[in-house]
Amino acid sequence: MMIGESIFPLERAFGLAFDVERDSERRSGFKPAEIQLGPQMPLPMYGELRLHGFAATIMGGFCEHITIVGKDEKRINDCVVYQGNAICEMLVRDLGVPREQVSWNTSDSNTGHTLEVIRKMVYEDREAGKHRRCAIITSHYHRDRSEESALCSGWSPVFLSAESFILAACASEVERSTKRNWIEEELRRYDYVARAIAEINGISDMRRGVYQPQTRGW
Repeated sequence: MMIGESIFPLERAFGLAFDVERDSERRSGFKPAEIQLGPQMPLPMYGELRLHGFAATIMGGFCEHITIVGKDEKRINDCVVYQGNAICEMLVRDLGVPREQVSWNTSDSNTGHTLEVIRKMVYEDREAGKHRRCAIITSHYHRDRSEESALCSGWSPVFLSAESFILAACASEVERSTKRNWIEEELRRYDYVARAIAEINGISDMRRGVYQPQTRGW
């Protein structure tokens, strides 16, 4: 690839889902959950940034279609709500992404299983001669551990940070500056250092073969 060339637009992107909660004030009826439910110290998830990054991949013309993959949401007890479905509704109804450019699929548990679901979808696409340019999108803090999970299972897909698409989709330097400040404010709302350290610990545990998923009860 020559310097200055671009891999975009991707034919398909896969978004790693995040935890969601109900929110009656949003058209979709959902919002990103702010705190991970874990067995130790509660950690921020920065789902709002990931959500807007997913939207920017489509609205900025970087991807033709995005599929969100995730498990059922255990925070919601009155009915079965799949994270991927809820996030698609947020993208369409709250952020204006065209419905025909989003879809969702389910996984059973953690990031590792979600990546296996995506791996199967990529294989099926390529067997059918479709979607040869694709990537997996997640939060910046989550990207390295997700990549490590994929490598452990024997494949090496491209991982991209959701937050970078928010800036890349801006139409002007003024808008880019405003969005950059918003991203910084979102990251400073909670202890981003603690989040990063938790991810570093998780990666080191994976390399030592002792990693345990940190979500509680599922």
